[in-house]
Amino acid sequence: MVGGRRLALADYAGRRDNLTPGRKLLFAARHPILEIAYRVAGQELVRAKAENGSLAESLAKQTRKLETTESMRRDAGRALAHLVHDINNPLTAITATVDLLKMEAEASPMPPASKAEVVDALNLVKDGCHRILHVTNTAMELSSADTGNMPGVELRFDAIMESDRVVRHMCVLAKKKGLHLIFEGNVPVEILSDHRLFDRVLSNIIGNALKYTEQGSITVSVARENGNATIKVKDTGPGMGTEDVRAIFEEHYRGKSSSGTSGKGLGLYIAKTYTERMGGKIGVESEPGKGTVFTLTFHAAEG
Repeated sequence: MVGGRRLALADYAGRRDNLTPGRKLLFAARHPILEIAYRVAGQELVRAKAENGSLAESLAKQTRKLETTESMRRDAGRALAHLVHDINNPLTAITATVDLLKMEAEASPMPPASKAEVVDALNLVKDGCHRILHVTNTAMELSSADTGNMPGVELRFDAIMESDRVVRHMCVLAKKKGLHLIFEGNVPVEILSDHRLFDRVLSNIIGNALKYTEQGSITVSVARENGNATIKVKDTGPGMGTEDVRAIFEEHYRGKSSSGTSGKGLGLYIAKTYTERMGGKIGVESEPGKGTVFTLTFHAAEG
């Protein structure tokens, strides 16, 4: 019977479509059930075609848009890499030349006052070069972080040794501000990851603490807790309110206590991105007037 109904409707549709408008009305009046079936089937067909056509068109547009965006990102990444390379090479050469000129100035027989002026001027040149290098390298890091193309080499390393090395490297900056940079940790705990990314994460967090802490100390501690390597950076700075704590890892975010300090709000964003790419977690606890504690957690390597 089903096949019969389908044949009857198909036959009806074929005959109806070949009639003049007047005859179509008469034909429909003689076969009301088939006319209703014919109209319903026609409406469903039109609707399906419209929906499918709209969906297909939308998907095609989105696909073209994504392909264009991805192509632009790749092109921009390559252009940025070439630009950074072209900038870094001459800046490195300038920095080396400045160091030589400083050595010559310090060994020259010129009066001490004149010698000091020359050395100060050369230091300004060198500092400018370092600032430009920092900007270009940060741009490359952000580009790599956004596209997920950060280079990484997984090797076992001792979190205590790496953290101690970073702390010793940054002690000079702490002394310039009259701050105590303290390291705590004596039980070896290894992490399977890229130690270069780890160093950059910890350096960014300590650097942030140094920037906002005006007096007191910054303590970096490393411990094994529940099968994890836990690294904490605790400072005696001004602390943060709830709003700042929630947004502190966002790109370009600068908290309420950042007024009067330089920066682009990128250090902690990079730290969070790198930490997550390494399979770790980063958190922060803070209250106004009570300092801040950043916590890094990585799965400790076994065996």
